[in-house]
Amino acid sequence: HYFSRNNYNRVARFRGIANRALAYWVVYKSFDFRASPLRFIAYKNYLRFKRSRRRTS
Repeated sequence: HYFSRNNYNRVARFRGIANRALAYWVVYKSFDFRASPLRFIAYKNYLRFKRSRRRTS
């Protein structure tokens, strides 16, 4: 049972997909509600999330 690099890449890719799906879900829910402060906060969090992803990759 060794933690191979291929398995780590697969886990990292799955975690990235899950994080992206979570971000899209938060944005979708914020657009589902009509409260613009929620939408603005979710959009700012999404932009910060994209910036952090770009810095790590």
